[in-house]
Amino acid sequence: MASNLSIGNLAVGGSNTSPANSTGAPEVILEGTTPLIAFRNETGGTDDYVVMNETGAFKIKNDTDNSTPLTISSGGIASFSNGIAFQSATTGSGTGTGYTLDSYEEGTWTPTISFDAGTTGITYNTGSTDAIYTRIGNYVWCDFVVQLTSKGSDTGQMRLAGLPFTSSDYSSGTSLDYVGSNLLFTNVSGTDNGAYCSVLGNTTTGYFYDSSQGATIIDTNITDTTMIRGGVRYRVA
Repeated sequence: MASNLSIGNLAVGGSNTSPANSTGAPEVILEGTTPLIAFRNETGGTDDYVVMNETGAFKIKNDTDNSTPLTISSGGIASFSNGIAFQSATTGSGTGTGYTLDSYEEGTWTPTISFDAGTTGITYNTGSTDAIYTRIGNYVWCDFVVQLTSKGSDTGQMRLAGLPFTSSDYSSGTSLDYVGSNLLFTNVSGTDNGAYCSVLGNTTTGYFYDSSQGATIIDTNITDTTMIRGGVRYRVA
């Protein structure tokens, strides 16, 4: 048998007991330092939750472990502690393995260049060297601009270091797991625009290749004033 509760204008706590709206609609007013409504599990389990206004934010909290699965700020920003779950039905021809969006982030990172991990004497035009990223779920898109003022004295394949997240090593058959977009070069020797940067699995490092020749880009292709613009995308570990 269902139970019904009818409430008109009810004020609990505090001294301001006047209705909050002028429409005459039924309302419940809870006043105090941290007013809350508790939902208890009648079987005595641990699934007890409270809805509360705390430090200017609307929160749903687990009253057992004090965790906060949902917070809505005064500005209307909703924060979920473990992500947002979407429908589990696979709509394409693949096999779905995950349906929860558990990460979104935008930010900056610091790109650096090396030659076989050597960085001796490499200097940058800091006013023209910058990088940004956007992470959605387990993938991150990274854009960067690097301008050298000296390529230094080390030799070997050119590498890109400082990527914002460690990459996933999802393919055991190869060390280079992700291929970036085409790169735009200025002031280089023996290589053309359209080169690319591949990210090595389980690292924060990319390796530069010449797309037209399939060869590595090395120190002799680079000058003291080389500028590189480009981007990479990869799966986060």
